[in-house]
Amino acid sequence: FRCAELFPASGLRLSVGVCKPVAVTVSDYRATVDYNDHFETPLRAYTDVFPVIETLIQQKCKGKRVIIYDPFYCTGRAASLLRQCLQSNNEKLAEKVDIQHEKRDFYRDLRENTVPKFDILVTNPPYSGDHKERCLEFAVNSSRPFFLLMPNYIATKE
Repeated sequence: FRCAELFPASGLRLSVGVCKPVAVTVSDYRATVDYNDHFETPLRAYTDVFPVIETLIQQKCKGKRVIIYDPFYCTGRAASLLRQCLQSNNEKLAEKVDIQHEKRDFYRDLRENTVPKFDILVTNPPYSGDHKERCLEFAVNSSRPFFLLMPNYIATKE
């Protein structure tokens, strides 16, 4: 991740973070996987976008729990890192948030119209194939706030 302005007027910036590969094997997944798809989002990336997520949660909660959804499971560590970020930055607000992050087939859920209910999408989609485009299409069509956490080189990749 490289430093990039998100909201220039507010001075909010994303800062440098490092994604590290995780140990996964093809047997861990039902479908074929690409090694480059298994770089999990570091805690720092969640911390960088937390101010915006916090504002969205405050706007959406109004007496109900807010569900943050990450459809791409990898090792499942994303849920614990996101929970850690929420608790360390605003423990009271974190109590009002459920994180939907299970080892499911996201594309099957799309085909069968069984995508879990959610209020905010926060994910680091796989980089290979057309995963990024399909995830972006889903996010835009969901009409819900979303964060696709990807390194800047993805934007210029052919």
